[in-house]
Amino acid sequence: MPGIYISNFNNKNNLNNVYPSKCVFEEIPISGYKVYRNTLAKFMDDKVFAQDNDFVLITEGVILNRIELMRKYRQQDFFHTVKEMLKKNGEEFFKEFRGSFCGAVYNKALDEWIVYTNQVGDKSVFYYFENGKFVIGTQVNYILNTLKKNGCPLTFDRKAMYDMLTFAFMEQDSTYAHEIKRLGAGQYIKISKGQLHIYKYFEFLRDDGHLRDLQEEELIDIIDSKFRQAIQREYEKDLEYGYRIYTDLSGGLDSRMTMWVGAEMGYLPMTHLTYCQANYKDELIAKDLADYWGNEIVVKSLNDARFMYDIERIVEMNNGLSLYSGITGGMRLLEMIDSEFMGLEHTGQLGDAVLGSFYKKAEQIGNWELTGMYSEKLKDRISDEYKHTFCDNEMYLLYTRGFQGAMCTHSIRQNYTEVSSPFIDVDFLSFCYNIPAELRVKHNIYIKWILSKYPEAAGFEWEKSGCKLSAGNAEQFIRKVITAGPRKLRKALRITDKISNKGMNPMDYWYKSKCELSRFMDGYFEENICNKVFDKKEKECLESYYKNGTTMEKTQALTVLGAVNYYFGS
Repeated sequence: MPGIYISNFNNKNNLNNVYPSKCVFEEIPISGYKVYRNTLAKFMDDKVFAQDNDFVLITEGVILNRIELMRKYRQQDFFHTVKEMLKKNGEEFFKEFRGSFCGAVYNKALDEWIVYTNQVGDKSVFYYFENGKFVIGTQVNYILNTLKKNGCPLTFDRKAMYDMLTFAFMEQDSTYAHEIKRLGAGQYIKISKGQLHIYKYFEFLRDDGHLRDLQEEELIDIIDSKFRQAIQREYEKDLEYGYRIYTDLSGGLDSRMTMWVGAEMGYLPMTHLTYCQANYKDELIAKDLADYWGNEIVVKSLNDARFMYDIERIVEMNNGLSLYSGITGGMRLLEMIDSEFMGLEHTGQLGDAVLGSFYKKAEQIGNWELTGMYSEKLKDRISDEYKHTFCDNEMYLLYTRGFQGAMCTHSIRQNYTEVSSPFIDVDFLSFCYNIPAELRVKHNIYIKWILSKYPEAAGFEWEKSGCKLSAGNAEQFIRKVITAGPRKLRKALRITDKISNKGMNPMDYWYKSKCELSRFMDGYFEENICNKVFDKKEKECLESYYKNGTTMEKTQALTVLGAVNYYFGS
């Protein structure tokens, strides 16, 4: 992710980005430190990069409430707004920011750095600190380049390998190098007097007691009010810069409601982005929705499965911290768009988990069994100690599977434009996680909100159920029997299913039917499994995992190999 670099190593760093022509490189000259940015040349008024006699102030990404804050603090520009916030609120001033952001403050009088990421951690910040020397950057390669120039050794973090092979993302702050860590959601770094400390300034908490006395209708009214506030912040940012509005759209509910509520609030026209197997329901439903509003739609077919070849390119963008195939055709679709005029990529990220739940039953939330895994083959290598630092298992999944996993695709998307989702708006998400779980499971209150406030949106098929949200219980039951019945019958009769070519991205089918793809994947594995970083047991583990795994598991293993090459060389 293009962005910022701060270090007390005395080396110039060019900050190599995937698309340097899309970026702006600048330096703040300051004694004893190297301070650079190589930021995406978009939303530049949101990005402070300046100093005065007292402070160096840096903000990176988008601050969706920037205009609100300038008015509140009665300032004419954002530099002085940030400085005023710092003076009045202290070192955690950035908790007022909303959006996808990170940043830094240097107090010249104290010789003290503070570096922060946002409340959901989707603006990645990585750091290295050894014996008073530090490097901080928004891309791992920024740090790797400096460490290489200074002969600083790195050691392989085997936990990262087992995390990838199990979760398909990093559970905690790991990268593939022990010495390089990722700053977590709602955290900031303070470097002072030769010491580095990590602090937490924000945490999503659960306190549903004060909402239990509210009627469902009252909850739905508050949900709608907070969702519309989040939508307004997102779409107004596009208008502020004169950018075109682009929204992801599929057959699910999350992107639908991001688009629909924005359209109802007058943010038109839009261009919709869809990628899936040709003529799959995601495409067909998205086209129906686009046609309803008279909007353009760009569809990227995944039939060629070309994204499955993008191992090293994706690893370069997401630092190897989540499954390379996880974004499917998202990167290749963004490459097709003229991003110069593109506003935010409006998504429905985490909607199912925020206004819905990771669970189907409320009582499961208190179950501490290790969950959130893509593969259980190596789960015995994973400790469950970390999950017990959360109040319950759902909150653990929000921070890991949600923020660390699903939203790791933002690091890829941020090479093209900035990313947003109303469902991860801090005020909206905080409220939703205080709604009693029994009202959120099985999309309970989510569906009631749509039916109550946006009944026309319920008149389109939902890919998950195969029928409209407005369908009665009888129709939904019949559809469920039609779609799931044959599969359950075959399972009961122990009849092995043929590999299906249905779905958004049928990887097993592609691997079996596309000889070129299987040759590429197998060849990449054989070429890179001999990396000297792996000891004998790790090599044997990877070989068994790859050769006996599903295609999804094969891509998890290939992500490990690509990432190890990225960090340590082939």
